[in-house]
Order: sequence, then C-alpha cells, then structure tokens
Amino acid sequence: MFLLGKCPEGQDFRPKETAVKTALAWLVVCGGLIFAFVHYGSPLGQVKLPAIIQPSQGQQTEASPAPAPDSGQVVTVVSPLQQLMDDGKPPRTAEDRPAPAGKPNPNDHILPSPVGTNSVVVRKTFSLGSAVNFPFIIPAHAVSPRLKGTYRSFVGQQGVQDSEETADIDLLVVNEQQYTALHSGRPADAVFTSEPAHDQDINFDLPASHDQPVRYYLVFRNDPRDGKKIVRADFTVYF
Repeated sequence: MFLLGKCPEGQDFRPKETAVKTALAWLVVCGGLIFAFVHYGSPLGQVKLPAIIQPSQGQQTEASPAPAPDSGQVVTVVSPLQQLMDDGKPPRTAEDRPAPAGKPNPNDHILPSPVGTNSVVVRKTFSLGSAVNFPFIIPAHAVSPRLKGTYRSFVGQQGVQDSEETADIDLLVVNEQQYTALHSGRPADAVFTSEPAHDQDINFDLPASHDQPVRYYLVFRNDPRDGKKIVRADFTVYF
C-alpha cells in the first residue's frame, strides 16, 4: 500500500508504471504457453477410452474396405439360421456345395425282370367277325418282355378245321397310338404282324418298357366276306 505524498528529493518512484510492465510480462509468458499448447498438443488432451470399448490387442481398428463391384470378389452372405445350423463351422465354398443332380435317363432305370413273372393275355375260344382285341400291359423296368402263344381258327362248328384258306385270319400286336389309328380306320403300322394263317405259333420279343409301363393290344382280324370264324387262342406275356 502506497502513501500518497511528496517523494523524497532525488528519487524517481513510479509504482503504477512498474505494475503495468509486470502485468505485460506475465501476459507475454501466458500467451507463449497457450500457443505452445495449441500448436504442439498436450498429453493431457488424450482421453483414455473406457476398457469396455477399447479395441483388444492385435484387433484391427480400421474397417476393411468393401470390394469394388468389378473386382470379381464374391461376397457370401450367411443368415443367422445357417450360422446356427453350421454350429461354428467355416462357411462352405462353391466347391464344397454338392452339384445339382441332372435329369435321369430312362435307360438308367431299366432293372432286371423277376424270373418267372408272366401274365395271361387271352386263354379262351371266341367268335371272330371283323376284329377282336385283347389289351395287355408291360410293367415298368421290363428288360426283355416276350409274347408267346398259339391260335387256331375254324369255319363253321368249333373243332372242324377248314383246310382251305377261308379259315385264315390275321394277328397283329400294336401299341396305343397304333391302335387308335387302326380303330379309326386309318392306315397304321404294327409292332408285330403275322402272315394270314389258321394254325400258328407265336414267339415274339417286345421292346423294353424302361421306367414307364406300356400298353399293347393283341388283335385278331378277319375278312367279313369269308364269314365268321371260331378262334381258340392261348397267349401269355413273359417279363
């Protein structure tokens, strides 16, 4: 505290001027410290992250860049359900996935026929005017079906065989498409055709049925101008 009064003679006492110079000196020092703090930074400015969000040692902190669209890299997206099913196993690559099954070839499904399997097609005596047919089916996977049998045709009473050609009849084996054309009166091919006869034995191999059953027709055909015939037939198909 300064007392106001007259300074002793010969002394230059200036309290206000000294205080101002001191304050200016402190301002210069503080400004230099602030400039150094801002320019170079301070260790105190680094805030330490809590342990729960700090990256673990060796963990990459920067996110990997997404692959470019034209880079050729394939990105596999795995659903949570697939991850649960895989039970922590590494995702399967395209090479690990099973190849889609191709369309089966019918020839791959042909299996050996059971030994001794057969089916009777016709075993009876009947009257024949113009045509009589007997359908039969070859089951699937029949490798070498065979049609075997015999027939005899008569004119007049049964058992009285006419020695002339008037007792002859035709025998055909046709599939469904051929039978439709034949039944409609259109010209049609046949799987098998015998020569006209009144007494004949038949032993004929049919095509394999592959993986689908096939329907055939055993057709007896007569010329109505020769009158009705009596036919005794016995045919069996073997698979």
